[in-house]
Amino acid sequence: MIILGIMYIQISLATKTFSEEDVIENFHLSSLYLLDQKIKVNQVFRLFLHQKVGVSIEEILPFVQYSSRFFGLPIEFKLHKACKYQENIDVRTLVSNTNPKKNYDTLLSYQNRNKSSLAYVMDNLYC
Repeated sequence: MIILGIMYIQISLATKTFSEEDVIENFHLSSLYLLDQKIKVNQVFRLFLHQKVGVSIEEILPFVQYSSRFFGLPIEFKLHKACKYQENIDVRTLVSNTNPKKNYDTLLSYQNRNKSSLAYVMDNLYC
């Protein structure tokens, strides 16, 4: 269900039905946006949920509200300063085909060192 909530938000943002600011600041406080049948995204998504998944749009409301707060999380894709950056490096050489766990650990190490993400979580999401 959480995936359906994230899908709804992504589609709403991609179609510019709602702004990122609306999603982050208002979605977790209200349900009017999801229940408004005049909004085209709601009409299409309601039909998709009913025909393909077998749930109503109202059932995903708590998941949309919960996941909307994570859309303000700053994600940083730069390499950490501990990693040496070389110009004209082929990204494929950074990925080990023989050790996928090493790739996953490397990705986690980059995100764990993002100070702005930690601050966002502590200020906005920490319960």
